[in-house]
Order: sequence, then C-alpha cells, then structure tokens
Amino acid sequence: MDIKIDWTEHLRSMTERYPDYSMTETIYATILDLIVSFRIPPGTKLVTLRLAEEMRVSMTPVRDALKMLEENGFISTNAGRKTFVAEYSEESCSQLRALRISLECLAAEQVCETAGD
Repeated sequence: MDIKIDWTEHLRSMTERYPDYSMTETIYATILDLIVSFRIPPGTKLVTLRLAEEMRVSMTPVRDALKMLEENGFISTNAGRKTFVAEYSEESCSQLRALRISLECLAAEQVCETAGD
C-alpha cells in the first residue's frame, strides 16, 4: 500500500458525518469511501497492522471493518491471507455509482418526508 492517505483526517471527517457510528463502522465507511472514489485503487494491498498504525487505532476495529468489506465484496483475501481491494470492471463501477446515487436520492426523499411530519 504505497498510496499516501491522511487516515486521521478521513476518520475525523467520517466521525463528524456519522457521530453515532462505532469505531469499526467509521473505519469501514472511511475505507469504503476511499475505495469507491478510487483513492485506494483496485488491486491495492491492505495490511491490517499498517492501517491500524496509520489510523492510530487498535487492530481489532480495522480487522472487523476489513471483514465487513470482504463480506460485501469490496476487498478479497487470497489463500496466503493477503488482503487486496477487489478488481472491478468499468461497467460494474458505473453500476455501483448509479446505485449509490439512487440510494442517496432515496435517503434524501425520506428525510424530506419525515421533516414534514
């Protein structure tokens, strides 16, 4: 993982955006945001210890967040227990962006509906 990321800044930003998230959920959201925005490119190796050190957190929430990311198909672990950001085709990325936009629009609609109550 030779990319330069200010992990503490990203974690702070996610904590402000989602104050009710646990540390694991905040780390998950942070890494996911960086993956889907291609700031962590497909094929990038992710090392739990290094991530924990750079984020200045313990390894447990990082390990748990990586497990969640793997369960959702954003990263994969090979037979040698090395973890990498999943490879995506251009078409699947377009589909993911469209899904994300749809979900954000739906969330905004729901907020507007409840605001009127």
